[in-house]
Amino acid sequence: MAVPGPGVGFQDLWASHAKMNASEDSYRQICDEVWALYQAQIKKDKWRRSSRCVLLPPPPRGRPVDLLFVGISPSHVTGIGFARERPPAELLAREFEYVSGAGPGKPGFSNDLYYAPLLQFAQRLSPGFGVWPQVARGEKSLLVEFTDALHITTDHRIADDLLSIMNPQAETDPVCDKCKEILEAELRLYRPRVVICNGRLPSKFLLELCTGRAVDRPVKETMVKDTRFGSKVHFSGYLNSKWMDGFSRARLLREITEHTDFGAKG
Repeated sequence: MAVPGPGVGFQDLWASHAKMNASEDSYRQICDEVWALYQAQIKKDKWRRSSRCVLLPPPPRGRPVDLLFVGISPSHVTGIGFARERPPAELLAREFEYVSGAGPGKPGFSNDLYYAPLLQFAQRLSPGFGVWPQVARGEKSLLVEFTDALHITTDHRIADDLLSIMNPQAETDPVCDKCKEILEAELRLYRPRVVICNGRLPSKFLLELCTGRAVDRPVKETMVKDTRFGSKVHFSGYLNSKWMDGFSRARLLREITEHTDFGAKG
């Protein structure tokens, strides 16, 4: 057994090990909830031979997340090699590199079309941002991660495909409620300094989670500065869409930099 170095006690090592185990336990519970939701949707869709897939959230990295993007849902029309069984799905979540430039990768294990523009947006906040393989190799110092409000795939080319799974406009919807529970658990696990909601659905979910009330109409808030998760949360339209122009992106960048200095320690 290795002997702790100077200034490192066995109690410190034990505390670190216990913390890692607690994070893995929390992640396992999150994956259990996501998988149960996925299986229920497949059963619901069975009459039309469901093509739904699932992308589990990223695993804990042993450090807080500096910037977390929360999207709407993964798209099964991309080239990602989604898995339909639990062990391969967990492996995909752990090995998924999001952008192919992060490392050697594997065929179908990235989605540059969606994630690369988001990473580029993060690097406009600070050039130190990178995805986990880059941070792990010491190439980048600030960690950006990606998750979704709904972890089940939808076809983004079909306007009502999401509505076949959930109804965000209803006063109560069991799938929406479960997704918010999962998202809350993810925020507690990742402890992100900043959250960017990439779309109306994640913005709605995060505002309700952070404030305990529904979204005002017309919309009056663009961010929540203080949350019980210790994060600053910024609401946004779909960043990858032509409907969010360069001026709107510039306003979002300014809002984030006015409230968070990524050069300072969190």
